Amino acid sequence: MSTSEPMLDLGVFESHVLGKLRERYSLSKAKYSETGMVVLHTLPEVRLLAMNINKLKPYGKQVSAGELLAASLLGQAFQLLIKDYENFAQNTVFEECMKYVIKHSSKSKTIDLLTDFVMLFPPSDVYNGKVGIPEWLNRTSKGIKNDSIVLKEFFLVMLSNANPANMGFRDLFDRAYMENPVFADTAMSLIEEYFAKLHVSLPDRPNLVAML
Repeated sequence: MSTSEPMLDLGVFESHVLGKLRERYSLSKAKYSETGMVVLHTLPEVRLLAMNINKLKPYGKQVSAGELLAASLLGQAFQLLIKDYENFAQNTVFEECMKYVIKHSSKSKTIDLLTDFVMLFPPSDVYNGKVGIPEWLNRTSKGIKNDSIVLKEFFLVMLSNANPANMGFRDLFDRAYMENPVFADTAMSLIEEYFAKLHVSLPDRPNLVAML
């Protein structure tokens, strides 16, 4: 394996965090990825986050730093599986996936879903008011359209919401805040459908939907 290939980082916590909660959990000045995920590089930082979460929880419902790191590792594993598809398809997988979602649903509702997602989980430039959401969605990051990147992040957040192991800290990325939860479910079903069909056409790739 090449050292340039992405690997799981056992010491890093990455997670989507709702913009409205970043100050509450003392994360407003933390480092964020281009896609709006908080990135904590040290165990003390993760422990502090767990402590801030637990301050607002009743006794017996506390979460540990270990639980947060375990959830982060699972999320990183999901991203590596998706990256395998992106590398194989020259980074166009979610661009094609978005076309599929639009074709089988509604372009306006899809754009509204992506806009709502960026409002809920703003990347640093949007969170700090440096750029508006429509302009950010129309930009590219490393040659990939931001709107297709957001669709991927939406997919990951929906998976995180469905994981019972995340129940203790699901408020970090709770889908309950989405403006149109019915269409969110529709979009998620179409994404899963797209990857199931992609596996049929690419039998040498793992079945992403089945693995996740």
